[in-house]
Amino acid sequence: MNVTIKKTINGQRVSARPVFKGGAQPAYWAATVNEQSLLRPFASALEVFRFAAGHHPA
Repeated sequence: MNVTIKKTINGQRVSARPVFKGGAQPAYWAATVNEQSLLRPFASALEVFRFAAGHHPA
């Protein structure tokens, strides 16, 4: 399932989207903060949101 998860963290709009490479599980998660893509891949949606909470304070 290819679903984007969106949350507001510290006033920032954060989204996490799974990226599949042929398997049943996501190969990695792509993230955006305030409509700007983060270049690093993440292992899970939770990791995206933790990163956003710790590195993008309002």
